Amino acid sequence: MDKHFKEALSYDDISLLPNFSDITSRKEVDTSTKISRNHTIKIPIIISPMDTVSSVKSCIKMNKLGGVGVLHRFMSINDQAAKAKIIKDESNFCITAIGLKDAEERIKATSVFTDIYFLDTANGLAKNVEDFLRGYKTSGFSQDVIVGNTLTKESVHRLANLKADGFRHLIGPGSMCLTQVKTGIGCPSLTGNYYAWNAIRNWELSQVDLFKQDKPNPAHRPSILADGGIRYPKDLVKAIASGCDAVICGRIFAGLSDVIDDENIIEIDSKRFAKYRGMASQDVVEDYDLYDGTKKNLFVEGDNTLIPIIEDKSIEDVVYDFTNGLRSAMSYLGFRNLQDMRGGLWDNTIRAVKNSPNSMYEGFAHGKID
Repeated sequence: MDKHFKEALSYDDISLLPNFSDITSRKEVDTSTKISRNHTIKIPIIISPMDTVSSVKSCIKMNKLGGVGVLHRFMSINDQAAKAKIIKDESNFCITAIGLKDAEERIKATSVFTDIYFLDTANGLAKNVEDFLRGYKTSGFSQDVIVGNTLTKESVHRLANLKADGFRHLIGPGSMCLTQVKTGIGCPSLTGNYYAWNAIRNWELSQVDLFKQDKPNPAHRPSILADGGIRYPKDLVKAIASGCDAVICGRIFAGLSDVIDDENIIEIDSKRFAKYRGMASQDVVEDYDLYDGTKKNLFVEGDNTLIPIIEDKSIEDVVYDFTNGLRSAMSYLGFRNLQDMRGGLWDNTIRAVKNSPNSMYEGFAHGKID
């Protein structure tokens, strides 16, 4: 039976080995990266378009720190346009999430304030996603559009041929995602990222005009954004090493006082908690009246929880922790920029070993006495 199935690995299944490096300080490396075909950001971290972490204030703050926040779509079109305007005015950049159902109306209402659109769908390998992309690319709007979610080589290659400007990639690894449990659909992140990297590499090669150039121009390719599964700085490092340009995160920002809107705060026994939930959770379906059929036939692929509000940690603290980990890894590996590091696991510029089940214990601080 083994010959019918390929082994798939997650971030925790490998450890990276250092390369010879002439980098003497973390300050020497450049963490800027492509977020879409025509846009770059200074750090490869994106706040997910989840309503419990994607607030106006969190998007503005993240934009100013050099990453970016994505304004979620679970609000009226007028509210989204008003919030997009505030984010654009205060940080000079705005990414707006849209769904298929009312994409045209939302684009018309928000286009003057939006730099990039995020098409927010569960399965990018779908006819309605391809139909949307064909229509959008001939509509006259100039904003880049990131589509998803993708998982396979086929999905990425097909949408690249339809001029997608980036991919929200992976299905299932998010901390509040139940898709793998409910449907059996998914793939461990490291292998999933390889599928996207390989698809884009082959697509790039297919676009080369050998009369004019002998290799692809990286500036012309769409981006790969790993969606979910990022818990520690090491996961960010391995996402880049396995072919991604940046990561989309929710859980690492959940519960931060400078992220939460008042409506997502709950007080229990004089203690304050923040809501945190997947956008396919029952809470979201009920709050936004998104029933597909009847309430008795409710099917969800997301979970929800409460997180104690973290008063002594900010978005900056999280960003600095993750970017310093990335910078340190780049110095160990000998890369001065992310473009050279990206996909190094697959082009043999980064070496790795496969971990045993016991290695995780060894890899964390384990000398503390509780």
